[in-house]
Amino acid sequence: MHAGEFTEATASMLAVLSILRWERKVALAALEKLGIDLDAVARELDEAIVTEGNSSRRAEGLRFYALPSGQQIIDWDQDGPRQALLNHAEEEAQKMGHDYMGTEHLLLAAVNHACPRLSQLLNRHGITYGQTRDAVVDLLADRFN
Repeated sequence: MHAGEFTEATASMLAVLSILRWERKVALAALEKLGIDLDAVARELDEAIVTEGNSSRRAEGLRFYALPSGQQIIDWDQDGPRQALLNHAEEEAQKMGHDYMGTEHLLLAAVNHACPRLSQLLNRHGITYGQTRDAVVDLLADRFN
């Protein structure tokens, strides 16, 4: 078992990884629209999250477990420091004139406020804030028109 601190950087990485692995709505469709290798991004995020956790000094809020199969499981404290990411997502929703906060806003917040490690990873795969926002706007326009 590995333990590490649940940082704001980890929150952003987990948000993007969650969208890549489990989300099936606007945020994932926007990333697909960019034409990137989603599995490659997800694999790199898996590694970056473990590295972030292992390099942290305090075991506060986030715990990493390795199953016998080798699969990594992440358990986080619901009171951990993820509020900043949610605040940024709410700002993204407001900028778009939305009265709800969806995964598309969470994705935009994570990309726009990425820590250096996440920013480098996203840039390697051609994921920029501007392109991601344009893809989200296009998808929402198609959906509601």
